[in-house]
Amino acid sequence: MIRIIGALLFAVVAFGRDAHAQFNCTNSPQDETIIEYFNEIDFEDLIEIIVTDTGKAYGVTLSCPARVNADFPPSDFDLMMTTAANTMPISCDGGSETFNYVPSPPTASELPSCNWPNCNFFITLKNKTTGTVYSQTETQITFPGGNSTFLPELNPATLPICNNTINGCIVDGTCSLSTEKLGNLTLCESSTSCLPPPNNNGYGYNENNYYQPS
Repeated sequence: MIRIIGALLFAVVAFGRDAHAQFNCTNSPQDETIIEYFNEIDFEDLIEIIVTDTGKAYGVTLSCPARVNADFPPSDFDLMMTTAANTMPISCDGGSETFNYVPSPPTASELPSCNWPNCNFFITLKNKTTGTVYSQTETQITFPGGNSTFLPELNPATLPICNNTINGCIVDGTCSLSTEKLGNLTLCESSTSCLPPPNNNGYGYNENNYYQPS
């Protein structure tokens, strides 16, 4: 669901791509603050995308709250919007920034992620120094005539799983169940067939059951 300010002048479809497993990601002391700040301003609807129609082109602006001070949000907070082809980046680390104006209609080289009037964009929150991605949302905008402002529904920010800390086959999806028999488990029913149980509790009814490999 997309919340619109003013008239419904263009359609938006959001595709979820939240923070996922990444290679060689590095923890930063700013991670927690960046994540909490982003989730708060997103919850309070303080992140906006503004489209300005000049008649022959569109300006696309990413707007977020002005910085509280020089230290907050953290210097590594980087909220960026790009085309789905990773072109025309604009960042919003406190204030607003506008794309170069998008011609109507654009050529493939000017906006390669468009099937006019539908264009795809990525909105990504990352750490400017470490490159760690906390949130990413793919959004499709349909450009009719007129100006409009909307509040994108963004995926929440989370600290991603670092690929260098988990089994590689989990990352690339090649893990498979083993068919090799590693052994059987045998229910120990008496002290003559198994090793003595812990604390010599015995094997009677309603007592603990113990298993050992065979």
